[in-house]
Amino acid sequence: MNKRVLLVDDEQRVLDGFRRNLRRQFDVVTANSGQEGLAQIESAGPFAVVVSDYRMAEMHGVDFLSRVAEAAPNTVRMMLTGQADMQATIAAINDGRIFRFLTKPCPPEALAAALREGIDQYRLIEAERELLEKTLRQTVQVLIDIIGLIDADTHRHSVRISQRVSGLCDALGLERSWEYTLAATLSQLGAIALPSVVVDRFRRGEALGKADQKMMNTHPQSAHNLLVRIPRLERVAQMVLLQNEPPGTRPLNTDDPGDEDIVAIGAHLLDVSLRYEKMLAQGLTPADAVVRLRDGSGPPFRVAAVNALDELGRDTARYVHRELSLTDLEPGMLLDADLKTLAGLMLLATGTELTAAHLERASRFAAHGGVEEPIDVLVHTTD
Repeated sequence: MNKRVLLVDDEQRVLDGFRRNLRRQFDVVTANSGQEGLAQIESAGPFAVVVSDYRMAEMHGVDFLSRVAEAAPNTVRMMLTGQADMQATIAAINDGRIFRFLTKPCPPEALAAALREGIDQYRLIEAERELLEKTLRQTVQVLIDIIGLIDADTHRHSVRISQRVSGLCDALGLERSWEYTLAATLSQLGAIALPSVVVDRFRRGEALGKADQKMMNTHPQSAHNLLVRIPRLERVAQMVLLQNEPPGTRPLNTDDPGDEDIVAIGAHLLDVSLRYEKMLAQGLTPADAVVRLRDGSGPPFRVAAVNALDELGRDTARYVHRELSLTDLEPGMLLDADLKTLAGLMLLATGTELTAAHLERASRFAAHGGVEEPIDVLVHTTD
């Protein structure tokens, strides 16, 4: 269990007293300024608890704890001060989001008790985070597997869109790439319930009748209704819902985005990638597809995304076809044909970029029933 605590005060004698009284019960690290405390968090974290003095010369304790909340949101924060006025308490609680407010002089046993409570709180936060993340990963993987088993074409289409969105995230330096790529991977979830002939015609850009078009318009809402029930996928669900109708032309904040910006960014990435894919399916060259995308309106972010798409389309890297045994496959290779068991069950769809998890899964099936070999793959080359 993490029992590391960071104590921050600009009076060295106070820090020395803390260390003497607490070192037998906790793993104590000290810092004599807010800047030094932030440096300790970056270089020596994570800490279960951070305790800061309220009044410090270089950086106010409230400001320090507010920055701690951004840098290490799961770390429990406490304020220790001799200025026991109500205004200080309100500011610390609202801005620093602290767990405890302690006043000087604080008896060692009272401080130790507060630290133990803080460590218990940190343990609960971490346990909940681990549980949710594992549950989320497994739930998403189940959804992806279901798409692959029910509709191989939709799975392949989703993989292409996901790879394109992932490339855009890298090119644009977006920090929340996992949400955007996940939205791309799950964006076609609602399409698996629609007639495949209609979906295929839509993806090729062919004209649809009113009834078929109305049917296609419903699939983002269907996917949203499934995804929004999963904890922490609320924003992803909104991106999927807006994949064909991203928010208007207002500027988007990509440096420190709020929920509204994150959803709008994801929706635009999806819309750009889906339109681009449809144009390629119609026979347009990547360059011509980019020209058409530039004719549309949207926020400056959309222009940057289209420009990045243009650069990605000019990438000189290429893949060569190989026929390999299962034991010769490596992460990063792309399947050039569906990977199936000898009984005909599809394990992975064409276009899937192989991961260690994919290879482990295929090996398990091979051990119990066999897989079709050789396996068609595309291997990246710079020649």
